[in-house]
Amino acid sequence: MIVSFCGHACLTDHNSIKDQLRTSLHTLTPNSPIHFYLGGYGDFDSIAYACCKQFARSHPGTKLFWISPYVSATPEKEYDGVIYPGLENVPPKLAIIKRNEWMMENANIVIAYIEHSFGGAYKSFCFATRKKKQIYNLAHPDHPSISP
Repeated sequence: MIVSFCGHACLTDHNSIKDQLRTSLHTLTPNSPIHFYLGGYGDFDSIAYACCKQFARSHPGTKLFWISPYVSATPEKEYDGVIYPGLENVPPKLAIIKRNEWMMENANIVIAYIEHSFGGAYKSFCFATRKKKQIYNLAHPDHPSISP
């Protein structure tokens, strides 16, 4: 099972979002080994990393992978592995967008925090929607799999 994340780079209520995400991880993920694909940039990515790290401590076989947008980039945090999706032919200014699309494409489940309909996280959310991925938008818990 592969779980990817997309969410806004700037968020305000970190503790509430962290609580929602922790609950979602335990609710949405089966007992089988899980691979978390993380982007590592911005507030939601930081929250996702912290929650996934905590989840992995009590779930053997869980792995955290940083998905690198650049061949020579290194993560700022500790991951179980780094995956570079082969974006050598992508212009550097589009690398993060293409990396995010790769993450959405390869996920079984996408956990999002999308409050507004603009920006890179929203574009990733729309891409996952077009790919008919199982999406849970924590910003809209009453309707977690609908667009903002």
